[in-house]
Amino acid sequence: MRRASKQSTVKFRFLVALGLCAACSGGDRWGSPDAASEDDEPRRGGWDANSGNFNGNIGLWQLVAGIGMDPVWAPGGTGRGTLNNAMIYGLRPQAVASGPCEAPTAGVTAVNFLSSSGTVGAATGPDVEVVRGATSARLAADEEVVFTGLAFDGYGRSIDATFSVTRVDTLVRSAAPWYAWPVFALMVCEHARPLRGYVHLGYVSWAPMMRLPELPGESFVFPDPVDTTGAFPNGVVMPITTVARPEYAGDPDVPAVVKRQTGALWFKFAFYASLPIALRNEAALAFRTSHGDTIENVLFVRDGASSLGNMSWTSTPAEMALPVGQRHRFQTFFTRDGTEVAMFAVARGDGGSHGALRYPTAWGEGVIAALELTPAELSADVAWQVDAVHGTIDDGLMAVGDRWAAEPTHVGSGLSTFRVGRFLSSSSNDWRMELYAQRESRIRAARWFAPIDGKIESQDEIRRFALEQNSPADYLVCAQSPLVPGKEDMGGNGGIVPVMGGVDAGVDAATVDAPMTPDAGVDAATVDAPMTPDAGVDAAQLDAPLVPDASVDASPPDAPLVPDAGPDASPPDALPPDDAGLDADATDATLDAVAEAGSEDAACAVSCDDAGADAF
Repeated sequence: MRRASKQSTVKFRFLVALGLCAACSGGDRWGSPDAASEDDEPRRGGWDANSGNFNGNIGLWQLVAGIGMDPVWAPGGTGRGTLNNAMIYGLRPQAVASGPCEAPTAGVTAVNFLSSSGTVGAATGPDVEVVRGATSARLAADEEVVFTGLAFDGYGRSIDATFSVTRVDTLVRSAAPWYAWPVFALMVCEHARPLRGYVHLGYVSWAPMMRLPELPGESFVFPDPVDTTGAFPNGVVMPITTVARPEYAGDPDVPAVVKRQTGALWFKFAFYASLPIALRNEAALAFRTSHGDTIENVLFVRDGASSLGNMSWTSTPAEMALPVGQRHRFQTFFTRDGTEVAMFAVARGDGGSHGALRYPTAWGEGVIAALELTPAELSADVAWQVDAVHGTIDDGLMAVGDRWAAEPTHVGSGLSTFRVGRFLSSSSNDWRMELYAQRESRIRAARWFAPIDGKIESQDEIRRFALEQNSPADYLVCAQSPLVPGKEDMGGNGGIVPVMGGVDAGVDAATVDAPMTPDAGVDAATVDAPMTPDAGVDAAQLDAPLVPDASVDASPPDAPLVPDAGPDASPPDALPPDDAGLDADATDATLDAVAEAGSEDAACAVSCDDAGADAF
């Protein structure tokens, strides 16, 4: 059950001070916030209130000095809806030389972050352990711990800070009542400016800290599980925002910054697939396959989050004129938060069948139901819904001519334009057309002998790519949008077991409250009881069949229909021919602007004059 977190007098004073100087915060770096009308808390950043982003923390720490400065190769930032190493944040509890903003909790000798624990049947998500001398215990409901430590960005730069962590909620999915996810309110106060006070970072869980590879040949860097002196020493974790339950909206004790937050992709993928998160990439939490192979936890969840966010690796338009080896890369998420997504994963097979993903041995090695490849997904009717595919590839098994869409994780993408259309219609990133053109040319250039040649044309191509024992694919995680029948939506924020305590007052739970008249609030995933259309706004399913809706289509368009009247539900009103908005499947004659390996048009690499024709 969610309870309001207590706020000390000193924190209240600090938050007031923060509100007074929010308007004077740092410019317009990568979506730096403007003041919120509710209470002048900082907005969460990102082009869509952080929507679609990898860790959910984009823009959260933009009021903290000393970390998060723009990369030298992108002095103005990389724009909204993107992720670079300046936008990744982590923390590590430890003693520091500078004075704290607030005295640490008395008697606490250590604070530890714990990976997911338990097993299928009774599991707990990442947690916080408080050590008091020879005894230790997990943070209890409503309990707060204050400690000093370091705040990091993805480059390893750090500052001294005081952190406040309070256990405020537990999220449980209706479809997985055995898996409880603790939720924590996180606040930070930098020691260099203690009078500025605490910045509320939202409600969070925890994931491994990381550094993105920026240049070809570089690799991801994760905290060393042993070393305490490296760029990311043992104990550094990345806060990731949790999904906001519907009850938050009407709760006066929930800060406005939380009500506006969207779930981090890392959290959504693990939460909706009921996966363990290994903060130190523990071998005990490595995934298994049906053919006995082992898959590292941190890599698999990383790539699942990337596919869920429809991510591709991109470069600034200015650097597109440089040789490929000199271009810095960053992540761009071609989606909008809340867009429905179904997912599956396959691993290297044995020639007769692909490898199916299994839970870790310690979790019983059972089937991961949310990620199974189903017969419905192999139907030709949904082949056009394949979106981003990320995974790991064994370079030694690549065939001559094999080619990534975008190294080091983007294997390829399919025919779906559903989410990229929402990106193009909603993103305020000034480079959105250039970034889209890069993605489009690269996914058309992807080659994987023998089933994949350009855009992926079906889910079966992905299965066949992984089928053989000598397949270069260790594993592949595929996103599909809109939703495939029979699969759970992993892109939204529904399906959460409600706060208990009787019939609610306007906000439906995920299960029926009790026989009652139609409410006046907002329905959730299921309707209270057979009823006429209610007085509020429906969520996942409509109260009754409706005629075509009432506004601007998502993508793909309805097809030969008059423009309807609201955002489309899914699936679209009809399966369209080549659409009138986004690119058709055939290669456009003009889309040569950003093809890799020297075939790009240098002039268009900067201005991308033809990107408009390709996009609309």
